[in-house]
This record gives sequence, C-alpha cells and structure tokens, in this order.
Amino acid sequence: MSTKTLIASLSDDKGQPMTNAQESLEIKEAASPLAAAPAPPSWWTPWRIAFFVLLVATCFFTRFYDLGTRPIMHDESLFVYYTEFQLHRELSYKYMPILHGPAMLHIQALVFHIFGVSDYTMRIGVAALGFFGLFWIWALRRWLGNVGIWVAMAFYVFSPALMFYQRFYRNDALFAFTTLWIFASAVRWWHSRDARWAASFILACTILFCNKESSLFIYFTAITFFVMLIVHDLAAWLLRDKSTNRVVEKPPFIHPAIGAGIVFVFVTLVLTRVFEGIAYEASVVRAIGKDFVLKDVRSIPMALGWQPAVEDVGRAGDPGTWRIFYVVLAAGSLALMVALKKAIDGGWGRSAFLSDYWGSVRKARWWILGALGLGFFLYMAIFTTYFLNTKGPFELYKDTLAYWMGQNAQHRIKGPFHMHLVNMLIYELPMMTTVLVAAIVASLRIAWNRVTPVSLFLVAVAFFGFHALFFRGSEQPMIYFLALTIGCVALGIALLLRPHWGTVLYPLGFALFLVFSAQYLGSTEMDTYLTEPHVVDGVQIDPSGRVHLDETLSLEHPFHLFLIAFLVLGGTVLTWHKIDRGERFHGLAIWWLITNIGAVSYAREKVPWVGIHLALPLVFLTGLWAQKWAVRLAEKKGTWRGVSVGQTVAMALLAVALLWQSKAAFQLCFRNHWDIRERLIFSMTPDDLKHHADMVQRYAEVAGIRTTPHHFQGTTNNPTVAEWLAFYNDPKREKDVQILVKAEATTWPLMWYLRDLDYTQWVDPKTAVEQDYEFLFLEAAQENNVPGLKDKYHVIKGRARMFWTPKVLEWDKLVDAWKLLIPGHYLNTSPQRAEADAAKQEWDKLKNYVLHRHTFDRNDAYWPTVSSQGDYLFCIHKDLPPF
Repeated sequence: MSTKTLIASLSDDKGQPMTNAQESLEIKEAASPLAAAPAPPSWWTPWRIAFFVLLVATCFFTRFYDLGTRPIMHDESLFVYYTEFQLHRELSYKYMPILHGPAMLHIQALVFHIFGVSDYTMRIGVAALGFFGLFWIWALRRWLGNVGIWVAMAFYVFSPALMFYQRFYRNDALFAFTTLWIFASAVRWWHSRDARWAASFILACTILFCNKESSLFIYFTAITFFVMLIVHDLAAWLLRDKSTNRVVEKPPFIHPAIGAGIVFVFVTLVLTRVFEGIAYEASVVRAIGKDFVLKDVRSIPMALGWQPAVEDVGRAGDPGTWRIFYVVLAAGSLALMVALKKAIDGGWGRSAFLSDYWGSVRKARWWILGALGLGFFLYMAIFTTYFLNTKGPFELYKDTLAYWMGQNAQHRIKGPFHMHLVNMLIYELPMMTTVLVAAIVASLRIAWNRVTPVSLFLVAVAFFGFHALFFRGSEQPMIYFLALTIGCVALGIALLLRPHWGTVLYPLGFALFLVFSAQYLGSTEMDTYLTEPHVVDGVQIDPSGRVHLDETLSLEHPFHLFLIAFLVLGGTVLTWHKIDRGERFHGLAIWWLITNIGAVSYAREKVPWVGIHLALPLVFLTGLWAQKWAVRLAEKKGTWRGVSVGQTVAMALLAVALLWQSKAAFQLCFRNHWDIRERLIFSMTPDDLKHHADMVQRYAEVAGIRTTPHHFQGTTNNPTVAEWLAFYNDPKREKDVQILVKAEATTWPLMWYLRDLDYTQWVDPKTAVEQDYEFLFLEAAQENNVPGLKDKYHVIKGRARMFWTPKVLEWDKLVDAWKLLIPGHYLNTSPQRAEADAAKQEWDKLKNYVLHRHTFDRNDAYWPTVSSQGDYLFCIHKDLPPF
C-alpha cells in the first residue's frame, strides 16, 4: 500500500488525516513524511559508514583534544576541588548545595581514580559525556529519518555551545547527556514496549535529578507533553465520532481510593518535607529583603488547629486556606483517579492512549519497580556520599532547592530575559534560522480540522493562568493577557465551527496579535503600569510594575511580555499540529525548545552555560526539518544524474551552514578559549595564573629542605630534631616552600594548581615579607602598602578573573534600517541621512561582532573594556636561585 493510499484510508470524511492514526510504528511512520527507511541494511551503505565514522572521529577529536591547555575557570575550580580533595584523595565529601547535585563529581572522581589527576584528566569526564551523547542521537535515527539523522549528528558535533561546555568541567555536560538519554529511552520504550527501556528512562531521570535541581524543567517538558498527548487523544475521540482506530487491551486500573491516597500522600510529603521550612541564606535575605513565604508555615498543624496563623505571609499563613487546600486535594485526587479508571477501562481516546500506556506500564512494572529501587539507592548514595552524611532525602533536596531558589531570587548575575536567544543567534545561527523559517512555513501550511482549534483553548488557559498568577488583584491589571485569552477562545470557537477557515483565520489572527501587541506595549496603560507602584488589594507590593516584572519573571522590558505570548501561541499551536499529524517526536522537539526557552530565560543568573540547553532541541529540529525538505526535494525530477536543482542548492546551503558552525566552534574552543569577548565565555581565567602556578611548581621540585622548622604542622609546638626531619623528609610530601595566597580571585584556582603544595592564606603580607616567603599572591592594591615588598621581591602583575559585558545595541537605530532602502535618504540634504547612517553603523557593529568578535566600540583598546576585578600581584623572592 502506498503512503498516499494509506493516508487516504485513515482520513475522516472531510479528507483530513485522522489524529494519531495508528500507534504501531509501521503505520505511524508510513503516515509521516519523516519516516526513516525501516530496513536496517539501508543504514549501512559504504557512504553512510564512511560518514558515520567521520562524524564519530570528529566528535572524539573535538571533545578530547588539548583539554588541559585552557586555564581553569572559577566555577571549574569549585567543582574540581571537592572532587579531587574530598572524593578522590579521601571519601570525606559532604553535600554542598553550591554544586547543585553532586552526580558529576562522582563521575569525575572515578575518572581520577582510573586516569590519574592532571589538567587534562580534569575535563575527561565531561568530554566523554559529550562524545557518548552523540550515540543517543544515533539511537533516534528511525525518527529523524535517513537524511535528518546525519544533519542532526553533524550539527551536534559542530555546535559551538555544546562543544565548549563539553570541554568545561561543570555539570552541564551531564545535564545534556542525561536529557538525551531520557528522551531517547522514552521514545524507544513507546515504540518497542521493551521494559528495559522503561527502566533506562527511570535511571536517566534519577541521575538528572542527582545532577541539578533545574532538572525540574525537563520533567515539566516531559509531563506537559504527555498531558498534551492525552488531551489530544481525547479531543480527537470526542470531536470526531467517538470511535477508536486501534484495538488495545484494557488492563484493570487500580482502585480509585488507593490511587487517590497515593496522590494525596505524595503531594503532602513534597509540600511538608521539601517546601515547608525552606529558608534563604542570610545574604539572600539581605539582598532581596524577604524570605521564603513557607519558612514558618506548617500546613497540617495549621489545618488541624494545632498551630495559629502566621503573620506577614499572606493567605499561606491562614489556617482556613490550608483546610480548603487539603479538602480540595483529597477531592481532586479521588476525582482524578475515578476519571482515569473510567478512561482506561472504557478505552477512551482516538487511539486509546491511556489504556495503551497503562498496559505498557503494567507489563514493565517489575523493571520499573527495580529501576525505582536502584534509582533511590543511587540518589541516597550520591547525595549522602555513600551514607556518610546522615541527612535524609527530603532534607538534602530541600537544601538544593533552597540554594537554587535563593540564588534565583537574589538575581546575582543579571542579564536580559532574551540573552540566551541572542547567544544562540550568534553561535547557532544556521540552526536558529532553519528552525524559525521552518516554523513560519509550517504554521502557514497547517491543515485545520475540528481537533486543531483545541490548541487555541490550551493557549487561552496558559494566558489566563499567566495573568492570574502574576497580575491578580492588581489595580493596574494586565488586560493585554485577558484580551489575548478572549481572542484565542473566540478564534478557537470559530474554527471548531468552520475548520476550513483556519488557513485564513489563523494567519490573520496571528497578524492581528502582532499588531495589537505592538500597540499595547507602547501604550499609555503599559507606561503607567511600569512606572507606578505595583499594588495588590490596596497594598504596595513593589515600587513599580517594572520592578515587579523583574523580580518575578526577570522581565526588563515590555517586549519580553510579547516574546512570552508569541512563543506560547506559536509553539503550542505548532506542537499540537505535529501531534495531530501523527508526528509526535517532531512535536516533542518543538515543545522541548519552547519550554527550554522559557526556563533558561526565566533563570535569573544569566550565565551562558544555562543557555546551551537550547542547542539540543535545535539539533533535533534542524534534523527533522532537513528530513522533511529532503523528502520533498527527492520527489522532484532530477536534472543531472538524478539530482535536482533544489537538492543541489540544499546541499550547498548545508555545507555553508556546517562551515559556519565549525568556524565558530573552533574559534571559540581552540583559538579564543579565554577571550572574554566571546559571549559564551563567562568570567574566564587568563593564562597568567596558570603560568605563575607552574613557576611555583617547578621551583618546589628542586627546592632544598629548609634548615629551620618555621612552618611545622606536627603534633607539638616544640618538635624534636628527629620529628622535624621525619616531617620534612616524608617522601610523600613535596619540598617545603613558603607560599602566601592573599588575593581573593586567585584562591579557588590555586587550590587546584597548588594542590600538592602547602601554602597559607592566613598570614599577614607584612609578616610573610619579613619571614622571606618565596612566593606571594597578593591583591593588586597591596603593591605600595606592604613595606619592603619591592625591595625583596620581583613583582609581576597578573589577572585571575576577567569579565566583559558588551555594550547594548540601540534598538531604535536597528529599526531605522529601512531608511537605508530609500535612495533619497543618501542625499546630504536629506534630514534622514544621519538616521540612515546611524542605522548602518549599528548593524555594522552587530555584523563585526558576529563574524570577528570585535567589540562594539572599536575606539576602545581591548583591555580597558574588561573588568579588573581579578587583578593580583605575583611576587618572587629576589634571592631565589634560577630554576
């Protein structure tokens, strides 16, 4: 049966494809233009083998080559200190929330045990995760297609963002690897129903949970997409003819009362053991002027009348609120379980998705239970360092969550909401362009039917929820979101009644949305809201609406509100459209990108490694749309040896895109790896400190044993000669060299570089000079404040930490670029000549930075544009012999 015939046979009476026509792989793939060739031998033609080997070899080279050259960065030094000192030398590590989840530390400690300790092996763990992540993409070749798989793998290998942070010792490489592991396991489990993939999925989720608390965003992506699948399946069933296009078993569901009890207990435990009692650190409280609202609240005692009301925390401190909450929770849990039992027992849904899913879970239940048990053991072992730490699982995660929420609330490292999108446009321009163009084309080509408008109702719910959560009770309500909600509902009703109008109504509605948004964002109402105090129920919450937006959502400009609405509307509709076509994996990739954009933009610490998680869904979407276009181009007649003009152009564009990516990646990772003008580099350490630490190490290797026990660290203050000699001649010790580290920016990196030497941080610089310490690392401001320093020491200035914040481009000038197209504006007498020239200069700044990393103001020298917070003095005693 041909694909065309098969689709026609699965269509409804109006000729539209039915929703998720068949869940079996063969029918689903045949109905999708993204289908891969099902016969395994077709994957292994000589050319494909050669290309596969080339990609794997390139990935290996780019992840492992020259890992030890780049100096250690501040965040890396924190991770490596606790790994090498407390997990490699001895098992004394106690959980540190500043390191998020400690899973990456345990992996790297294993690397140290196997390969030894060096600047190179320090980054082997993250490099290995980056390399093996490529094979999770390969595991999804059936869904990416026989063209899309190669495109996705190539862009993964040459992604500048992924390449750099897979050569950077932090937990982001493990985050990316486990995210790929999670989605690959979920997709392959659903296809094969092999219980081992279900266990793999659970273990991946556990390791991600043990790696970083922001894993909650990935779980949010997976859960909301799963809910969207359920809603779509039920909507297709209700809005068509309540028939099921697939016969599945209807496995018995658990008793609703038991299920409700499980849900009730789980929610209550998470609320009472994790969220209640969370308190920010003192520094965070001082910075933001408030603490976590549930710090002093105990909901169950309050609901039972055992604890009085708590003041100054709003409704959360009212016992009546918690009584209502627990009654609603119990009733809602029971109602949910009753509905699930009816849906599963009755085989509800166009493809009986719930029954099918529950049946798969029941068949894999022993594997799932085993994986849950192993996962809990791993969680306890990793967080407690194999049960040396006596804190319980809830306390440990409470510490993690409290630290993360505190840092986010403090807004310590500030940056614009859209910063990560800008970074992706600079470094992942081919993928971003491909995805944006493809999304626009796909939106215009949506074939609307009775099910598709349901996506607009989901958007309306999102808009309403956003308004209710952040602007409820405000005396200047954000009617913009309410208007969007009403508009989406009205458009959805119209399209439910007349689906064939969607081709015109949806683009028109989206265009009106853009016009309305632009008008509203510059309106008097918006200006009033942004500038006047934010008042709720007669109480001033924040000095202004702008401050309220910044503190709650990290939004700094009305444009950011528009960006949220744009992504929610476009992303939800497009995801739903792909689900409706049976292209669930494509829909998952779109939803993954949309939710990740929201997550990384909301994160208030705008460090670049947070934004690299956008690169993963971009890789998949680029591959998926490349596969779709390849199929369409292959249907056209060839013009020369079977190759059409379109295919030739596509191959040329792909080659240019990969050249662009490889240039940006190699420039970032191997040429400018410490150049702070690269936006993906944050607070980098120059070569200075590493070079000076190497000098200290070289001297320590040839230094003689001292003749006075000035520095003795034995058991007594008056050592005997024998005790002193035994101490200083211990073969396990390096030769004794007096070193003072008194420059704050050098503290953490030197804990790594001088890891095998004894040095002190507690001696006064004046005392160190008097006692003729061989080496001093001092603050730059101490150059003229320490008596005798310049007389006794060679003083060398260095930098341990560098920051660079690019000047912001002027949006108004960028918008004026249209004036460059008007010939009359080039006349010297034209009043628009200066504006046109200013627009050209602004675009030139952007072009020069993207292509050459030139700073925006070329009149400045490089060094003055960099923060000098990391300046230090490296002092070498003049009496030291050459070494």
